[in-house]
Amino acid sequence: MLRKLLFLSISCLIAVSPLAAQASHLGMNPVQKIDGATNPELIPDSTAYRLFFVVVGLGNSPSDQDRIRQATNIAKIRLNDADAKTLTAAVNDFKASYDAAIQTHNSTADTLQKNGQVPDVSAFLAQRDVLVEATRNKLSSSLTADGSSRLNAYIQAEKHGMKIVRAVSTN
Repeated sequence: MLRKLLFLSISCLIAVSPLAAQASHLGMNPVQKIDGATNPELIPDSTAYRLFFVVVGLGNSPSDQDRIRQATNIAKIRLNDADAKTLTAAVNDFKASYDAAIQTHNSTADTLQKNGQVPDVSAFLAQRDVLVEATRNKLSSSLTADGSSRLNAYIQAEKHGMKIVRAVSTN
């Protein structure tokens, strides 16, 4: 799990790095880097949960190995069987919705770029954030108190292995 989150964090760093060169003319600082090993409290809970949901959720047509990986990651949280099933369903629903949102955004962005327009990522980011919060709320209301506590403790501990990079507005 930690390796996968680290991979995602490094992928985000690599993806954002080319944008840093363009950021200054857009009125933004190049980047803000947060290392969870040093400052886990600076990593927003919504970001940590999103990374967990993306890593643990299964997409379309998962392999047996994907299912085993998911079960292994969820088992680390030490939930009872009912909570583990609830979490599994929630992260899979999240992953399906998230993948669909990305596909829709990318398709729209491609069309806009072909017509010489600049795609607006802010609508996608807002949709993504709403999806994360809806999934967290669903879990909060459907897991037992012990399950919610265990999941949150796990996510907080995982922040130590996360690194995030984001552009910061100077306005």
